[in-house]
Amino acid sequence: MDLAISKKFEFLDSKPRLKTLFLLLFRADDFITSEELAKQLKVSARTIKSDIKFLKEEMTGKEMTIVSKRSLGYRLELSVAADENKIR
Repeated sequence: MDLAISKKFEFLDSKPRLKTLFLLLFRADDFITSEELAKQLKVSARTIKSDIKFLKEEMTGKEMTIVSKRSLGYRLELSVAADENKIR
């Protein structure tokens, strides 16, 4: 991962659960529900919703966002496709 990309994700360094949540969203091919995420992270769906809110706030201005759709769940979207390959 190059330095510019790495800087975008510094806020995750000290928060392992949020980093794992981000990676689950990043690797998901489609929307994933808070219940599915909660099960994988062994926390409540309410905790996931709080963590998603925090991630959304931290991602402001970082060319990525978490899209939420009622009854479908959450999905991470990157506005720069080239960044996706650099992250992987």
